[in-house]
Amino acid sequence: MMNKIILWGTGRVFSAHLRRIQYGCRYGEFEVLGVTSNDDWYQELDGFPFIPKAELVKHPCDYILVANRGHLDEIREEYVALGGERAKVLSIDVLDIPRFTFDQYIELYRSKISIISNNCWGGVTYHALHLPFESPFINMFETDEEYLELLRDFEYKIRCPLEYVKDEYNEVEKITYPVFSLDGTLLHMNHYPDRKQAERKWKERLQRLNPENLFFMMYTESKDAAKEFERLPYEKKVCFTSFPSSLPSAMYVRPWRACNKAKGTPFWDTILGMADGRYPFYDAYELLMHGAKVYRVRS
Repeated sequence: MMNKIILWGTGRVFSAHLRRIQYGCRYGEFEVLGVTSNDDWYQELDGFPFIPKAELVKHPCDYILVANRGHLDEIREEYVALGGERAKVLSIDVLDIPRFTFDQYIELYRSKISIISNNCWGGVTYHALHLPFESPFINMFETDEEYLELLRDFEYKIRCPLEYVKDEYNEVEKITYPVFSLDGTLLHMNHYPDRKQAERKWKERLQRLNPENLFFMMYTESKDAAKEFERLPYEKKVCFTSFPSSLPSAMYVRPWRACNKAKGTPFWDTILGMADGRYPFYDAYELLMHGAKVYRVRS
C-alpha cells in the first residue's frame, strides 16, 4: 500500500526538494496529502492542499516529512503535542539517500536495525541514513582482538554490566576518554570526555538493542582476523578489508584504500568516509537489509 505523507515546511528546503517530491508522486512512491507550516495564508502550494497545523491529526498519514533543517526535533515535539506519533516524523532528506526508494527506506526504518561495529562506522551510518540509534555501539572502537572476543559470546557479553577500567588519550579529538569493560572485553569510548555521559548513553541505547535484527561490521588489515570473523555464525555481517579476499563476508576496499593510503589517510578514516558518503562503495540498503555485498564501483 502506498505511503501517505504530509510535508511540514514551505520554504527553501521544500522548494529544493520539489522535483524529487513530484517524481515520487508521479511514479507511485508515495502520495502527498498536503503541506503545512506557520504560513497559514496558503490554500494550496504547487498543487498540494495546505493543511493548518491544528488540523493535522484530522488527516491520517503514514509519515510527516520535515522540510525545515535545524528544527526536526522541535517539529517532532510539536507534532506529538498536537496528538501525533513521534515515530512518524522524518527528515525530508531521506528522499536524497542514494539508491533508496522511499519504500526501501521505510522498510529499513521499520526494521529497527542494531549495528554492532568495531569503530564509529555504525554511528556514522545511522547519521547518514537519518536513522535512530538502535545500538549502544556509538562513538567508540574496539581493537580486532577485543571485537572478536566480544562477538564470540555476544549474547552473554552484551548482558554484562559496564565496568570502568581506565582513561586513555584520543590524539584525534584531543580529549581524555574512558575505557570500559564487558566481562573483560574492552570498549574504548573515544568521543566522550565525560565518563558519566558515556555510561548514560550506553545504558540508554542498550535498551533499544534489537536482538531480532543485528548487523555486524568489522574493518581490519589482518587476514587472520578476517578469517575468524567469517567463522562467526551471524547472518548479516560485513568485513571491510585492506587486502583482496574471497571470504563471503569480506569487501575489499579498493580503489579508495589505494588512493587514500598514498595520501597518508588512515584505514579507519576511509571506512568512515564510505559510511558518510564521501566514498561511494556499497549499496547501503542491500547491505543492511539483506547482508548482500553489492558494489557501486568497479575497478
